[in-house]
Amino acid sequence: MTKGIVPVFDPNTGSSGGPVAGAATSYSQIPWKMVDLTDGSWTLTDPDSLVDVVTHAADFNKVVMNALAVGSTNYAFGTSNDLRAPRWHKNLEASGVRVT
Repeated sequence: MTKGIVPVFDPNTGSSGGPVAGAATSYSQIPWKMVDLTDGSWTLTDPDSLVDVVTHAADFNKVVMNALAVGSTNYAFGTSNDLRAPRWHKNLEASGVRVT
């Protein structure tokens, strides 16, 4: 006999009995924010130095890449255990407080 996993608490409210059907959190009201990769708040992770120049003008980022000698799935998001593609990141903050 196989037993399934039964939710005990609603992850959104903490109430017992599991989540209410259709009570998923909606993020649709979070406003879009224009990103300037050159403003000093972003960290570039680029293990193979593929990014050559980054500029920002008129709300657009322009990224010029160095040539890639040989293609690999290591540069494709979601298909590699050893992601080597360039990417920018920074800490997530809400109202000036870092989200952990």
